Amino acid sequence: MSQCDKVVEYMKKHGGITNEDAIIGFRCFRLSARIHDLRDEGYIIETEMVHNNGYFGQHGVYRLIKEPS
Repeated sequence: MSQCDKVVEYMKKHGGITNEDAIIGFRCFRLSARIHDLRDEGYIIETEMVHNNGYFGQHGVYRLIKEPS
C-alpha cells in the first residue's frame, strides 16, 4: 500500500490527519507532498489550521471531503 493510500485510509477512518499522525502511524515525513499528490489525482481535501497551546503555535489538519469519481 502506498503512502497516499495510507493517508486516504487514515482520513476515512479518523476523520482527518496531522503530520504527527502520519509520522507515527506510517513513517510519512512529507504529508503535505502526499496531500498535493492526492489533490492532483482529484481528491478534494480541506486544510484546517488548528491552534494548540504548545510552542508550535498552529498545525494543519487535513480532512477528506470528496474522492475522485
